[in-house]
Amino acid sequence: MELFHQVYSLRLSGRLYLAPITQNPRKILDVGTGTGIWALEVGDLYPNAVVIGNDISPIQPRWVPPNVKFEIDDFNEPWVQPQGTFDFVHAREVHGAVEDWPQFCREAFKVLKPGGWIEVAESAVQLASDDATLPLDCALNSWLRNISDGFEQLGCTAVVGPHIEAWLRGAGFEHVRVEVFKLPVGLWPTDKTERDIGAFNLLNMIEYVEGASLQIYTKVLKKSLDETRKSIMDVQAEFKRKDFHMYIPYYVAYARKPLSSI
Repeated sequence: MELFHQVYSLRLSGRLYLAPITQNPRKILDVGTGTGIWALEVGDLYPNAVVIGNDISPIQPRWVPPNVKFEIDDFNEPWVQPQGTFDFVHAREVHGAVEDWPQFCREAFKVLKPGGWIEVAESAVQLASDDATLPLDCALNSWLRNISDGFEQLGCTAVVGPHIEAWLRGAGFEHVRVEVFKLPVGLWPTDKTERDIGAFNLLNMIEYVEGASLQIYTKVLKKSLDETRKSIMDVQAEFKRKDFHMYIPYYVAYARKPLSSI
């Protein structure tokens, strides 16, 4: 997860978020915090703020700054925080775990103060190429279809980016904006920054392919271990190909709870 964080940091030029927060937030919620790296860094950025990171898995560090707190919580259940608690709610890469996105957005709306901001950042479960160097029938595209099918069978929506604006508006948010970035994968870019992002992202994806495939292929799609291992090797090999000029679309959506909300 730290590698993913490095990729996003490079892509956003070191910024931790894009939401146009004009005043120092006093209470921040990081939903699905994972290892807690974003919560820790935003806690350092705002030392006078209280930062809470929640996740269903207790994989966060035990020793943290006094203004950062981690909680075990399931965001698919009704959120336990009181209404109007937070100035900023942040969620990143939770698409493999959210069972009901409209409800997720409504819960975030509830716990935000009037005028508070939400930001949701999600990578697409797809690869794209601007120069048609990624064949439609490659192992990568087949693998992505299987991973998406697996997410759907688990009750989680794999395709988030194109819908997040409608979900946020449906929950009552205003000033909704969605920015889409390209996350190159591999060493093919000629620009140094793009190449650095591609190098980190390649390491991310090589690692992610094995973990996701072993979970989705064997436990959800009921594929044999031999078939799964072959798919892993084929996909990892294609990720390393410099002639595949591929990238992952990365959606960052942010919106404000109206000041008139009660």
